[in-house]
Amino acid sequence: MKKLRKAISAGVPVKAVRDVTNRLRFGPDAPQSDELIWIRPRDVTHWYAADPTKGAPRFRRRHSGSVVAGDWDKSRTPFAGHIKLDSIRAHFEQGVPWEETELFDWMLQRIEELGRIDGVTDRAGLIRRYERLDRI
Repeated sequence: MKKLRKAISAGVPVKAVRDVTNRLRFGPDAPQSDELIWIRPRDVTHWYAADPTKGAPRFRRRHSGSVVAGDWDKSRTPFAGHIKLDSIRAHFEQGVPWEETELFDWMLQRIEELGRIDGVTDRAGLIRRYERLDRI
């Protein structure tokens, strides 16, 4: 029963119906929920920039496999100068400790303002988060 509740809260039944519907509408190559798509990282030059005021909705994992009409996919921003990517590069390529990255400071500021971000509520939790990332 616990697994069933967890599956329902994760949207599994909705995703299953969406997957069947997609196959019927778009054929065997239709997108599927949580489908893994292999890409060459070097080919990725932009990231999706959600802007609901311009018809570019905020997508979440529950939307995986959805076929959405409109020009929302044109709402994008180049990777250059992005705080997360710049901080990741500084840490992994130049050996800058996470605590000295712009991202770490930004996350601390957001925690201070909001009380919680990405499940983290304090500096110690943020340090643990980045320690886990390093282990990956």
